[in-house]
Amino acid sequence: MRKAKYPLESLREVREAKVDDATAALGTAVTAREAAELERAGAAALRVEQQIAAEEQRVRERRALDEGQLTVLDLARKEAWEFGVSGQAAKLVLAEEQAKSRQDEARLAEVYARDALAAKKADADVVAKDKARFVEQQQKRALSHEEEMAEEAWRPKRA
Repeated sequence: MRKAKYPLESLREVREAKVDDATAALGTAVTAREAAELERAGAAALRVEQQIAAEEQRVRERRALDEGQLTVLDLARKEAWEFGVSGQAAKLVLAEEQAKSRQDEARLAEVYARDALAAKKADADVVAKDKARFVEQQQKRALSHEEEMAEEAWRPKRA
């Protein structure tokens, strides 16, 4: 008895290829999310560093003012400096918000990639289970055929 070829083999191969593609897409999405998290953490750290440096400068300025070391020109410069610092702080906050937005988008893309992979795996599993049933049926048929052949071989011949 010849062995039958599984009729949905090409479909199984296509679905397995889609699983491989979805796995690669998930890897890319995870990498993008990790990069976005690092970017956001860097932006937050830069903003905090700027806040700390500005506060340290303010403390030095207050000390100098209390000791009477500042002139009117120094006070005017301080106001200009504060204006510049607030502008820089606003830029850093905006950069951090944008990084958070990119991080959120990357997380969402990762969720979609995970869902797509799960769906493609489910599709591939359907065909894999069908193939397993097909192979099992073929084995049962082959065993049944062998048993029939063995019975015929051992039957007593009638004269």
